[in-house]
Amino acid sequence: MDRFRQLLGNHETFSVPKVIHSLTSKQVLTSELVYGVPLDQLASADENIRNWTAGSLLRLTLEELFHYQFMQTDPNWSNFFYNESLKKACTTCNKQYTPYRFWGKSELLKVVYK
Repeated sequence: MDRFRQLLGNHETFSVPKVIHSLTSKQVLTSELVYGVPLDQLASADENIRNWTAGSLLRLTLEELFHYQFMQTDPNWSNFFYNESLKKACTTCNKQYTPYRFWGKSELLKVVYK
């Protein structure tokens, strides 16, 4: 999570909460509190918010694959939060891809895109 926070830095759309290492163990990850609505609760939100969120997630996915080679891998949509006042989304878990594994995924995307 620290690495992902560092990579995203001052990202215009996404932020990653700071880990509180003194309260974190192998079983418990503790981070600063994030305010917002879990993404899985945006189904009834305004269409503009849903479109912005979906587009932002797609852009982030492509940035993760092609720029960072480090990807958010949390399957729980309740770990993403939309903060309307900041117009930002927050995320948590992530995984680094080795160049070999990444190459296969990028080649697959190129084939699918064509």
